[in-house]
Amino acid sequence: MLRGGVRMSISYMDVENHTRSNSASAVGKAAYCAGERLHCEERDKYYNYTKKKGVIYSEIVLCENAPEEYRDRETLWNAVEKVEKASDARLSREFICALPRETTDAENIAIGKKFAKVLADQGMIVDWAYHNKGDGNPHLHFLATTRAIDKNGNWCPKEIKRIAHVKEEVEIDGVRTLVDKRYTSIPEDKEEYLFDEVTEPNDEGEMQTFYIERIPIIDEATGKQKIGARNRKQWKRETIQANYFNNRGNMEYWRKSWADICNQYLSKNNQIDMRSYERQGVDMEGQIHEGFAARELDERMMREEGKHSDRVQYNIEVRAANKERARRAVALSIIATLIKMLGGKIKELVAELEELKTSKENMKEVLSNVSIGELLGRSVHRGADAISSEVAGSTSSERGTGEEESGVDFTSLDLQIEARRAREAKREADKRESRLGGKTFVPRKQRQGTEFSQEPQKAGEQHDAERKTHNLGDEYGGRSR
Repeated sequence: MLRGGVRMSISYMDVENHTRSNSASAVGKAAYCAGERLHCEERDKYYNYTKKKGVIYSEIVLCENAPEEYRDRETLWNAVEKVEKASDARLSREFICALPRETTDAENIAIGKKFAKVLADQGMIVDWAYHNKGDGNPHLHFLATTRAIDKNGNWCPKEIKRIAHVKEEVEIDGVRTLVDKRYTSIPEDKEEYLFDEVTEPNDEGEMQTFYIERIPIIDEATGKQKIGARNRKQWKRETIQANYFNNRGNMEYWRKSWADICNQYLSKNNQIDMRSYERQGVDMEGQIHEGFAARELDERMMREEGKHSDRVQYNIEVRAANKERARRAVALSIIATLIKMLGGKIKELVAELEELKTSKENMKEVLSNVSIGELLGRSVHRGADAISSEVAGSTSSERGTGEEESGVDFTSLDLQIEARRAREAKREADKRESRLGGKTFVPRKQRQGTEFSQEPQKAGEQHDAERKTHNLGDEYGGRSR
């Protein structure tokens, strides 16, 4: 079975009451479940199911105070039929539970033992059996008694007649239930004889005495309480269940207990839930139980008419609709994941845009507070700082590197220009010295009227001649070739 696109184990429990009014026999039903031959004393009849296939295991679990002799199946169910006198008496209650296909025979038997103990702890004697014919339908049968056992090992009555009491509606385990209205003390406006005393555990688990109000039978003629024989006051009476086996709230408890036990042997993806899809909050439609009779009818109709039976066809349509729902649920889940991812990316982009916007606004604020002349001055100071560093050969630790606006200390822009000219003059002198081959060059104006040695003069004249020849060659050499 699929749920939300995931294959899960089946969950099925059917509870039936077997009564004399529908010709049921507790002995016959026990013989069928256990695959045995049993004698029914009430009908003087043998029920023989020894040839039944697929009965893997059977066991009787006794409740507290039950006699040991009831471990014998024939003795137990003949005693049940003997104690029930009414023609429409309820003889037994049967639980038919489908088992998950994922579990083994040993695990299925363990599940049966645990659920039988749940019922026995409530006061029932449980006769259960495990059936598995290998046809993909493993299941358990639990036959439970409908009477409790008292401390002496005798059957308790199913119902008790008692004086009726005033009721109030309370919520117990999420179910609204009528219970006797209890008082911790007798109200001042009521007579003492109207109340019965009961001692029960309070909400804290401590024993406490409560007072419950009787309901008198009123004579319509006089408006007073009726008086019966021997001058006794008459009270309304009610019939209550002696045990809580028939409470409707038990069904919820049994189904939940069964699911909890099965889930101990199932993987996380195969967990079962006995609640309806609506109560689980799942958008799926439940199927109806087919059973072997419906499947046999379906096979016959397919052979003879070529169509499915109504029950099987309904389940086919429900499974197709649930599959489509599961497909849509998966698609919506993927879309939701993508939307979540895109939402996160959009948030990141919006944050980046806000950061850029803030940076732009901060830049505008800085520029609005600085004039153009100040910006040019800062640029000149950055260049002057770099030039001063080259001329001086070292950089003061108090001066900036051109990127800092504070610490620049020049007396005037003339010093900058003078330093640059000095550097250019030095570079020209180096070039001339390299052309003279290491000899000192003296301009002609400086040579006139000054005493020099003959060697420097000859060297200078020779240099001038070579320079003129070089210039003439550059001018006419191309045409002479």
